[in-house]
Amino acid sequence: MADAHCCIARSLGLVRWRMRNSSSSAMSVLFSSNAAPAVHVGKMATLRGGKACVQQAPEHNWTDDLPVCQLSGVGMVANALYEPDGSCPEERPCEDCALRFRSEECYLYGVFNGFGGNRVSNFVSQRLPAELLLGQLAPGDKDSKVKTALLQAFDVVERSFFESIDDALAEKADLQSRLPEGSAQCGFGTQYPQLVERLQALEREVGGGTTAVVALVLNNRLFVANVGTNRALLCRMTSGDGLDIVQLSSDHHAHNEAELQRLVQLGLDSEKVKEEGALGQIECTRRIGDYKIKLGYKDITALNGAKSEPVIAVPEVSGGISLEGNIGFLLLASDGLWNALETIHGPGTANRVCILTLCQCHTRLHKATQEKPASCCPWLCHPLGQSSMPATAPARLVTMLHL
Repeated sequence: MADAHCCIARSLGLVRWRMRNSSSSAMSVLFSSNAAPAVHVGKMATLRGGKACVQQAPEHNWTDDLPVCQLSGVGMVANALYEPDGSCPEERPCEDCALRFRSEECYLYGVFNGFGGNRVSNFVSQRLPAELLLGQLAPGDKDSKVKTALLQAFDVVERSFFESIDDALAEKADLQSRLPEGSAQCGFGTQYPQLVERLQALEREVGGGTTAVVALVLNNRLFVANVGTNRALLCRMTSGDGLDIVQLSSDHHAHNEAELQRLVQLGLDSEKVKEEGALGQIECTRRIGDYKIKLGYKDITALNGAKSEPVIAVPEVSGGISLEGNIGFLLLASDGLWNALETIHGPGTANRVCILTLCQCHTRLHKATQEKPASCCPWLCHPLGQSSMPATAPARLVTMLHL
């Protein structure tokens, strides 16, 4: 049990932020295990501006110039498979991204769990701030306006992504039409090597997608928008030194009754959807991108009866939740963390185990340094090992805002 807690703690970056009143907040700088200005516990992690990602050749993007929110941190461990003895025979490119930006009056945080490559998660983490932090929102805006802005931002970002791959999709369709009908798929590489090589390059450019969880703070009020199975947990101190843990997001998959009912209303058979399991590369019933599902759902047995597009990028939006007087933290994380925890501790335990682990690490660190826990002390990320990670669960990107 202790080893599991140590492993989880290593994948988290923590920072304290206490909202004192509507006009000011008490802040501390971000600390990592090595006192660097960002959490880099995974050797594949990089941080450009407020956007954390992994890329072979970082390029300048306009978000590099946005103010980074110093009230939050981003942490990750290498996306890898671990054996029971702690060895790591295989590492995989990270497909996740995170952002942590602020404008004059607004704070924006997000975790994007990419699949089939990191193009979509990178695209969304770049474009989403443009739809929310360039004057669209102002102090005094009502909750309804903020929710509408979040809904519109997700819609615009996905439309923009599909527009960006229009030419590549057209070229891909043209090249595929040149392949003789009835040709054996396995023989394409030898019969048409250049054509197949180009098709593979185009698929890398247009394929894949991402799930997303985004938190926005405006006027000391918190809003969360989620697509997929990333989670947002709000943890607040109670009067008796207890913890109140609230999940602010819904897991969008066929085991979510509300989500399953949405699909049934589109004309789908609930049992077929459950039996299908993964819809394309992942089980999520909501995602951004993934043209094969969005444009080709009629070719999927479990989805072809839908009256309209069943797999959508429309987020569920919750809020605004007042942060007046609250002391606690907000955790955003992709589903690799929750899956790993539930593999170790059992179904339905991930949220509480994760939060209790953070609190235990906080207490142990202060005892180790013979310091008394105090409300003004930052929480640190403890750099312990990874040997207890389940062999089937790659560690994922985590970002945290500590209120």
